Amino acid sequence: MRLVDGIYRQLLFTNHQLPPTTNHQMSLLEVQDIHTYIGQFHILEGVSLAVPRGEIVALLGRNGAGKTTTLKSILGLTPPRQGTIRFDGQEIQGRRSFDVAALGIGFVPEHRAIFRDLTVAENLRIAERQKGDFARKEAFIFSLFPDLKRLIKLSGTNL
Repeated sequence: MRLVDGIYRQLLFTNHQLPPTTNHQMSLLEVQDIHTYIGQFHILEGVSLAVPRGEIVALLGRNGAGKTTTLKSILGLTPPRQGTIRFDGQEIQGRRSFDVAALGIGFVPEHRAIFRDLTVAENLRIAERQKGDFARKEAFIFSLFPDLKRLIKLSGTNL
């Protein structure tokens, strides 16, 4: 796992330009020089990052560093006024949030919750955006969170 530090921007590209990529190195998500405001406050100033295909990336930083605003900008919930956001090679800024979510970009808010009356399996299925091979998706989830497998039939109240 590669960590992206929102405070010190250790892995963020601070020169506002992403390095050139070849087709086989193309990032799944590219954010370039975004500027996002909330009201009159300039919250994100020139943030750039790239998420390589096949990697898991965590956005870390202290309170108020802009982590949530960065994610909301990507999702279109707080659209940036300037900059470019690409997912799988296509620009997505300006799209409706549910259209961005349909591409497979998800967001778990800080105060996440589960449905306490549903089992772990039911909670996982409720997040499924498209019907399909859930067994394959479930295997992937268990590869990331192996302890879930033994809890799969428990209800949320028991977690």
